[in-house]
Amino acid sequence: MASITKEEKNGRTYYRLRVIVGGKVHRINLGFGHSQRALSKILEHASDLEALHKLGEKPDIRLMSELNEKYSTELLDKLSKIGLIAKAAPKLEKFLTDYIDSKSDVGEHAIYKLNNTKRLLINFFGDVRIGTISSGSVEDYRLARLKLVKPSTVGTETKHGKQFFAYAVRKGYISENPFKGFVVKAQVDEERRIILDTTMLTDIVNRTTDKQWQLFLAVVRWTGCRQSEALLLKWSDIQWDVDRIKMPSSKTKHMGKPFREVPLFPELYPLLLEASENAPSGSVYVVDGIVKPGQRSGRLGKNMGKPFQSLIKQLGYEPWAKPYQNIRVTRENELIGQGHPAHVVQRWLGHSSKVSEKHYLDVSDDDFAKALKPAGGQIVVGKQKQADAEKCNELGKPAKTRALHNPAPLCDCSQKGLAPPAGLEPATRRLTAACSTN
Repeated sequence: MASITKEEKNGRTYYRLRVIVGGKVHRINLGFGHSQRALSKILEHASDLEALHKLGEKPDIRLMSELNEKYSTELLDKLSKIGLIAKAAPKLEKFLTDYIDSKSDVGEHAIYKLNNTKRLLINFFGDVRIGTISSGSVEDYRLARLKLVKPSTVGTETKHGKQFFAYAVRKGYISENPFKGFVVKAQVDEERRIILDTTMLTDIVNRTTDKQWQLFLAVVRWTGCRQSEALLLKWSDIQWDVDRIKMPSSKTKHMGKPFREVPLFPELYPLLLEASENAPSGSVYVVDGIVKPGQRSGRLGKNMGKPFQSLIKQLGYEPWAKPYQNIRVTRENELIGQGHPAHVVQRWLGHSSKVSEKHYLDVSDDDFAKALKPAGGQIVVGKQKQADAEKCNELGKPAKTRALHNPAPLCDCSQKGLAPPAGLEPATRRLTAACSTN
């Protein structure tokens, strides 16, 4: 049975805790200057821990929270050493920092997101011992965040919290994960995922006068790569002889896949060729001048959104949400719509089929239009057959338009009479406008 004894040392009262663990008596020095109330609480906790140990049970998170909140790391380490509790829980900031620093198996963007959640947790809970964070306080955190951000964002933060504290359980710092009971819903913000007008995207690329920005946007537009990948692309990655690109992939680099092969699409080829011929001698990167040296990886892309949105406005269009990711979404749907197998397109864009279905694939207006085309090639509208294709309007300066789902592409002015069996869409894509008066 746990007990506390006191001794006189140099004229002062000195306290010592006596506990029995596994039939062996252990004495733990408590030091000087404890009040009777504090000593009673220590004895109560020690008796509870002793009894739990005899039953072969671990202290629950409530008890561990109390211990971590009330007692010093030195005392907790002593209780841990004799087997009454797990290791003393570190403070939140040190624990999260050490955990994230140890994650050598994830990419830079994932590290950024983990650090963002770390900052939010420390701001809310303070730099407390992790054992003091209960499921109730996690619920308070989630409710507070839901007032500020979307549920999908809170879902991501909850997923990270589960990840952090599951590690704390494995390390023996706590006996129960306070995030465990919270369901993480799908973190896909479908309201912001849109398939853009492909004609508009091509027009933006063609009318961009800054050559470096034009090249950057062309790489993103036609390969569907991530913006950071376009900035990391080197001239040595362009395989002119086989019409392929070795696209750098920092996201999968830690998995032993530092690059993936992407077709050198015919729409991109002339722009890359012209840029390579005009590039200064010794140039390393395909896109240069719009990013500072040493800032080509990680989260540098967060600074690329505003100038792109300004450019979109200058060209007469209305900016859309998540500008680069939705170009990527559009390109994947476009390539699959052209008949390329889904698994091939997913390999080109650098993600799994699961990620593709969850974050990229969607239903466009073209999908509905194609459903109205019978085998003969004429479009059926209700019970009426469309006998003639609409004449194409001249493509002047584009009017401001909201880039939502992809409308039907502009027809070729040479189309007359009935729609051909292949449908109204051009058989191939090209860099020039689909409609021209020249």
